[in-house]
Amino acid sequence: YSASSRSQLAGLGRRYGWAGHPVSSFIPPTAVADGTLYLNLLGHHLGVDLETGKLLWRSDRYHDLHTKMQNVWYLPVSQYAAGAGDVHIWTVTREPSQLRSNQAAFHLERIDPRTGKTVWSSKSEAELKSWNFFGSPIQVGARLFVTAMDANKAVEVNVLALDVETGAKVWATHIGNYQVDPNRMYYMQTPRPSMLVHKERLYVETHSGALVRL
Repeated sequence: YSASSRSQLAGLGRRYGWAGHPVSSFIPPTAVADGTLYLNLLGHHLGVDLETGKLLWRSDRYHDLHTKMQNVWYLPVSQYAAGAGDVHIWTVTREPSQLRSNQAAFHLERIDPRTGKTVWSSKSEAELKSWNFFGSPIQVGARLFVTAMDANKAVEVNVLALDVETGAKVWATHIGNYQVDPNRMYYMQTPRPSMLVHKERLYVETHSGALVRL
Protein backbone atom coordinates (compact mmCIF):
# COMPACT_ATOMS: atom_id res chain seq x y z
CA TYR A 1 0.00 0.00 0.00
CA SER A 2 1.08 3.59 -0.63
CA ALA A 3 1.35 6.02 2.29
CA SER A 4 -1.91 7.64 1.15
CA SER A 5 -3.73 4.29 1.02
CA ARG A 6 -2.45 3.28 4.47
CA SER A 7 -3.66 6.59 5.88
CA GLN A 8 -7.12 6.16 4.38
CA LEU A 9 -7.41 2.57 5.62
CA ALA A 10 -6.41 3.68 9.11
CA GLY A 11 -9.06 6.37 8.92
CA LEU A 12 -11.73 3.73 8.34
CA GLY A 13 -11.01 2.41 11.83
CA ARG A 14 -11.91 5.62 13.60
CA ARG A 15 -15.19 5.76 15.45
CA TYR A 16 -17.95 8.00 14.15
CA GLY A 17 -20.87 8.51 16.51
CA TRP A 18 -21.79 5.34 18.40
CA ALA A 19 -20.49 2.80 15.89
CA GLY A 20 -17.06 2.03 14.52
CA HIS A 21 -16.36 1.01 10.96
CA PRO A 22 -16.62 -2.80 10.45
CA VAL A 23 -12.95 -3.09 9.47
CA SER A 24 -11.75 -1.47 12.72
CA SER A 25 -11.59 -4.89 14.43
CA PHE A 26 -11.21 -7.09 11.35
CA ILE A 27 -8.45 -9.72 11.28
CA PRO A 28 -8.30 -11.52 7.90
CA PRO A 29 -9.01 -15.26 8.20
CA THR A 30 -6.00 -17.41 7.37
CA ALA A 31 -5.05 -20.99 6.61
CA VAL A 32 -1.56 -22.52 6.42
CA ALA A 33 -0.43 -25.47 4.30
CA ASP A 34 2.93 -26.58 2.89
CA GLY A 35 4.78 -23.43 3.87
CA THR A 36 2.22 -21.05 2.40
CA LEU A 37 -0.06 -18.64 4.22
CA TYR A 38 -3.47 -18.13 2.63
CA LEU A 39 -5.51 -15.04 3.47
CA ASN A 40 -9.10 -14.07 2.80
CA LEU A 41 -8.95 -10.27 2.76
CA LEU A 42 -12.63 -9.33 2.38
CA GLY A 43 -12.98 -11.57 -0.67
CA HIS A 44 -9.46 -10.89 -2.00
CA HIS A 45 -7.50 -14.15 -1.71
CA LEU A 46 -3.73 -14.05 -1.28
CA GLY A 47 -1.00 -16.67 -1.11
CA VAL A 48 2.18 -15.70 0.78
CA ASP A 49 5.40 -17.72 1.09
CA LEU A 50 6.10 -18.05 4.83
CA GLU A 51 9.84 -18.43 4.35
CA THR A 52 10.41 -15.31 2.24
CA GLY A 53 7.26 -13.26 2.83
CA LYS A 54 6.83 -13.02 -0.94
CA LEU A 55 3.34 -12.62 -2.39
CA LEU A 56 2.87 -15.68 -4.62
CA TRP A 57 -0.49 -14.73 -6.10
CA ARG A 58 -3.64 -12.71 -5.51
CA SER A 59 -7.15 -13.33 -6.80
CA ASP A 60 -8.01 -9.66 -7.28
CA ARG A 61 -6.57 -6.18 -6.96
CA TYR A 62 -6.62 -5.12 -3.30
CA HIS A 63 -4.57 -1.92 -3.29
CA ASP A 64 -7.74 0.13 -3.80
CA LEU A 65 -9.54 -1.53 -0.88
CA HIS A 66 -9.81 1.79 0.97
CA THR A 67 -11.80 3.17 -1.97
CA LYS A 68 -14.08 0.14 -2.12
CA MET A 69 -14.80 0.46 1.62
CA GLN A 70 -15.77 4.12 1.66
CA ASN A 71 -19.39 4.67 2.78
CA VAL A 72 -19.76 0.96 3.55
CA TRP A 73 -21.02 1.02 7.14
CA TYR A 74 -22.48 -2.46 7.46
CA LEU A 75 -20.32 -5.42 6.52
CA PRO A 76 -20.41 -8.82 8.30
CA VAL A 77 -16.63 -9.18 8.38
CA SER A 78 -16.75 -12.11 10.80
CA GLN A 79 -18.49 -14.22 8.15
CA TYR A 80 -15.38 -14.41 5.97
CA ALA A 81 -13.45 -17.65 6.62
CA ALA A 82 -10.66 -19.86 5.33
CA GLY A 83 -9.60 -23.47 5.81
CA ALA A 84 -6.94 -25.89 4.55
CA GLY A 85 -7.31 -29.58 3.75
CA ASP A 86 -4.84 -32.19 2.56
CA VAL A 87 -4.28 -30.56 -0.84
CA HIS A 88 -7.16 -28.08 -0.98
CA ILE A 89 -7.83 -24.56 0.25
CA TRP A 90 -11.34 -23.41 1.10
CA THR A 91 -12.84 -19.97 1.64
CA VAL A 92 -16.20 -18.64 2.73
CA THR A 93 -16.44 -15.37 0.90
CA ARG A 94 -18.22 -12.81 -1.24
CA GLU A 95 -17.03 -11.18 -4.46
CA PRO A 96 -15.05 -7.97 -3.82
CA SER A 97 -17.58 -6.19 -6.03
CA GLN A 98 -20.28 -7.06 -3.45
CA LEU A 99 -18.74 -5.14 -0.54
CA ARG A 100 -21.47 -2.54 -0.87
CA SER A 101 -24.28 -5.11 -1.06
CA ASN A 102 -25.74 -5.65 2.43
CA GLN A 103 -27.83 -8.67 1.44
CA ALA A 104 -25.31 -10.57 -0.69
CA ALA A 105 -24.94 -14.17 0.52
CA PHE A 106 -21.57 -15.74 1.32
CA HIS A 107 -20.58 -18.67 -0.86
CA LEU A 108 -18.05 -21.48 -0.48
CA GLU A 109 -15.07 -21.80 -2.81
CA ARG A 110 -12.36 -24.37 -3.32
CA ILE A 111 -9.26 -22.61 -4.66
CA ASP A 112 -6.10 -23.94 -6.27
CA PRO A 113 -3.28 -23.44 -3.72
CA ARG A 114 -0.74 -22.93 -6.52
CA THR A 115 -2.56 -20.19 -8.44
CA GLY A 116 -5.46 -18.95 -6.30
CA LYS A 117 -7.92 -19.68 -9.11
CA THR A 118 -11.36 -21.04 -8.22
CA VAL A 119 -11.69 -24.80 -8.77
CA TRP A 120 -15.37 -24.84 -7.89
CA SER A 121 -17.86 -22.61 -6.15
CA SER A 122 -21.15 -23.25 -4.38
CA LYS A 123 -22.63 -20.61 -6.69
CA SER A 124 -22.29 -23.11 -9.54
CA GLU A 125 -23.89 -26.02 -7.68
CA ALA A 126 -27.67 -26.17 -7.97
CA GLU A 127 -28.05 -27.78 -4.52
CA LEU A 128 -25.86 -25.14 -2.84
CA LYS A 129 -26.98 -21.89 -4.47
CA SER A 130 -29.57 -21.15 -1.79
CA TRP A 131 -27.14 -21.57 1.14
CA ASN A 132 -25.46 -18.70 2.98
CA PHE A 133 -22.19 -20.09 4.41
CA PHE A 134 -20.39 -19.06 7.60
CA GLY A 135 -17.75 -20.53 9.89
CA SER A 136 -14.48 -22.21 8.85
CA PRO A 137 -14.89 -25.41 6.78
CA ILE A 138 -12.94 -28.51 7.75
CA GLN A 139 -11.93 -31.45 5.58
CA VAL A 140 -11.93 -35.05 6.79
CA GLY A 141 -10.89 -37.47 4.07
CA ALA A 142 -13.23 -37.20 1.10
CA ARG A 143 -15.73 -35.01 2.99
CA LEU A 144 -15.85 -31.30 3.68
CA PHE A 145 -17.96 -30.11 6.61
CA VAL A 146 -19.26 -26.56 6.73
CA THR A 147 -22.03 -24.64 8.49
CA ALA A 148 -24.63 -22.65 6.58
CA MET A 149 -28.06 -21.05 6.68
CA ASP A 150 -30.74 -21.43 4.05
CA ALA A 151 -31.38 -18.04 2.46
CA ASN A 152 -35.11 -18.42 3.17
CA LYS A 153 -34.62 -19.62 6.78
CA ALA A 154 -31.93 -17.28 8.07
CA VAL A 155 -32.12 -18.30 11.76
CA GLU A 156 -31.66 -22.02 11.15
CA VAL A 157 -28.15 -23.43 11.65
CA ASN A 158 -27.23 -26.37 9.44
CA VAL A 159 -24.20 -28.59 8.96
CA LEU A 160 -23.48 -29.71 5.42
CA ALA A 161 -21.25 -32.56 4.25
CA LEU A 162 -19.89 -32.07 0.74
CA ASP A 163 -17.82 -34.15 -1.64
CA VAL A 164 -14.31 -32.66 -1.59
CA GLU A 165 -13.64 -33.11 -5.30
CA THR A 166 -16.97 -32.09 -6.84
CA GLY A 167 -18.67 -29.98 -4.15
CA ALA A 168 -21.79 -32.15 -4.39
CA LYS A 169 -23.95 -32.16 -1.26
CA VAL A 170 -23.87 -35.53 0.54
CA TRP A 171 -26.18 -34.54 3.41
CA ALA A 172 -27.43 -31.56 5.42
CA THR A 173 -28.54 -31.58 9.07
CA HIS A 174 -30.44 -28.87 10.93
CA ILE A 175 -28.84 -28.49 14.39
CA GLY A 176 -30.71 -25.53 15.89
CA ASN A 177 -31.95 -21.96 15.54
CA TYR A 178 -30.46 -18.61 16.41
CA GLN A 179 -32.68 -16.30 18.44
CA VAL A 180 -31.76 -13.33 16.25
CA ASP A 181 -31.44 -13.24 12.48
CA PRO A 182 -27.65 -12.82 11.92
CA ASN A 183 -28.41 -10.72 8.83
CA ARG A 184 -29.94 -8.09 11.10
CA MET A 185 -27.03 -7.85 13.54
CA TYR A 186 -25.90 -4.49 12.25
CA TYR A 187 -22.51 -3.21 13.51
CA MET A 188 -22.04 -6.42 15.52
CA GLN A 189 -20.12 -9.62 14.85
CA THR A 190 -22.27 -12.36 13.45
CA PRO A 191 -21.93 -15.91 14.88
CA ARG A 192 -18.93 -17.91 13.68
CA PRO A 193 -19.35 -21.63 14.46
CA SER A 194 -16.33 -23.88 14.83
CA MET A 195 -16.04 -27.64 14.30
CA LEU A 196 -13.83 -30.49 15.45
CA VAL A 197 -13.69 -34.17 14.51
CA HIS A 198 -12.78 -36.59 17.30
CA LYS A 199 -13.12 -40.38 17.25
CA GLU A 200 -15.36 -40.33 14.17
CA ARG A 201 -17.69 -37.76 15.71
CA LEU A 202 -18.22 -34.21 14.50
CA TYR A 203 -18.56 -31.58 17.23
CA VAL A 204 -20.06 -28.19 16.39
CA GLU A 205 -19.78 -25.17 18.67
CA THR A 206 -22.44 -22.79 17.38
CA HIS A 207 -20.90 -19.60 18.85
CA SER A 208 -24.27 -19.04 20.44
CA GLY A 209 -24.18 -21.17 23.58
CA ALA A 210 -24.72 -24.66 22.16
CA LEU A 211 -22.43 -27.63 21.51
CA VAL A 212 -23.71 -30.34 19.14
CA ARG A 213 -22.29 -33.80 18.49
CA LEU A 214 -23.05 -35.56 15.20
